[in-house]
Amino acid sequence: MAIYFWTGLAFLKAGNIEVTGQRITGWSFVLTGLHFGNYPLLRNVEWFAPWGYLIAGAMAFLLAIGILLVYYQQIKNSLTESETRLQLLAENAQDLIYRYRLIQDLFDLAQLESRRVKFNLEQVAVNDLILQLFDKYRVDVLNAGLRFNLNSPAPREPDSSETMPTVEVDPDQIERVFANLIYNAVKHTPQGRTVSVGYKIVQVDGGRASRARTGTGAGCFEALVKVTDTGTGISPKELPYIFNRYYKGAATAEKTGGTGLGLAISKEIIEYHNGRIWAESVLNQGSTFCFAQRLISP
Repeated sequence: MAIYFWTGLAFLKAGNIEVTGQRITGWSFVLTGLHFGNYPLLRNVEWFAPWGYLIAGAMAFLLAIGILLVYYQQIKNSLTESETRLQLLAENAQDLIYRYRLIQDLFDLAQLESRRVKFNLEQVAVNDLILQLFDKYRVDVLNAGLRFNLNSPAPREPDSSETMPTVEVDPDQIERVFANLIYNAVKHTPQGRTVSVGYKIVQVDGGRASRARTGTGAGCFEALVKVTDTGTGISPKELPYIFNRYYKGAATAEKTGGTGLGLAISKEIIEYHNGRIWAESVLNQGSTFCFAQRLISP
């Protein structure tokens, strides 16, 4: 990623102190180049890990300085000139924010891949966890102009002696996976259509989930969670690569805001939990992203 570093230097050389946005863009490219260039160190050398947050913090600091410079120019110069500078800063701020998010995601992915993230495992009831996450992200989905449905097993009777299905997970990390899948579904679903969340308990047979739980039979069980959209779908040619780092399919390439790391991060989190994650899709009909986690109580 040396191109980021040298492009940034070119911006800095071409800009002067009055061109706030150009200088901020230059520094953002330089910092991004430095961070990408040191990605192997970030992943493999423990003492290098804190630098990821320092670089991301420096980019946020540059954005704050740029805003202060604009307000200073607004006081010093005419309103018309300050408005022009504010517009320039706004355009460059979007790029800077994207790079900040990219660096944060890249750092997190590197730490997950090297298994240096400490998970705070808790025993949680599957039903409670899914209901909590559904309620938390419901407003975001509805505000995007979509319908949001929950498909879950029938609730148990209060006096039932049957054990509540429970998993041992880090709730914060599972929420990150859930959020990635929800926002991915929102991004690819046209307004007026539906995004659905569902889960069920399935029996694992020979390492594969075989059938819905009926309460009988031997073997292990797992919670199978699905996030389904009714959007653009993914072509069979692209489907095997969607969990790769930076991969963006044809339907995603035209959309902005994503770093291309969300699904890769989700995959690492689920596999860190010894779970499974995959996707099923029909082009122009929609996609279903699934992840499964073994139960500690059936």
